Amino acid sequence: MAQLPDPTPDLDDEGRAIYRRLAGPRGGLHGMYLALMNNPVLAEHIGNLGSYLRFHGLLSADVRELAILATARGLGVAYEWEQHAPIALAAGVPQAVVNALQAGDFAAPPMSALYVDICSAARHAVAQESLPDLLQQRLQQALGLKGVVELVALCGFYRCIATVVTAFDVAPPNPGPPPF
Repeated sequence: MAQLPDPTPDLDDEGRAIYRRLAGPRGGLHGMYLALMNNPVLAEHIGNLGSYLRFHGLLSADVRELAILATARGLGVAYEWEQHAPIALAAGVPQAVVNALQAGDFAAPPMSALYVDICSAARHAVAQESLPDLLQQRLQQALGLKGVVELVALCGFYRCIATVVTAFDVAPPNPGPPPF
């Protein structure tokens, strides 16, 4: 059993301050961030990157959340899926697109050309493959060069999160059967 203990009762002053800073924009810490709080300074660095990507990045909310879902589905990580599927829907990703991704269809008919490209980029990032030239060109037209770099970094960030939740058996937020 790889689960880590809840470190919050034993945090020192610095750890409690980091906890408060991380919990603020997230409305509390649980799951993955709670596991990371076993190393508060590392948790803060990871949390700062996560905060930038989720709350201050260049990508629109629907593009960001679709990329997170495509990464979660590509890696088969229920934790990330369950955390972000409701956020994706609230950000405007259509239910039909979420359903198609959940079924493993990264290019289903309800997806726009941009959504197909976002999912394709996430699949290449998950597989640690170079983006094909035409895909990168289309993404640069849609998102700009900085947006493409952020998209790939976002997928890499959620791959890092997938590693943490898998290695430490962080349970998905919803009890019951996994989404895939």
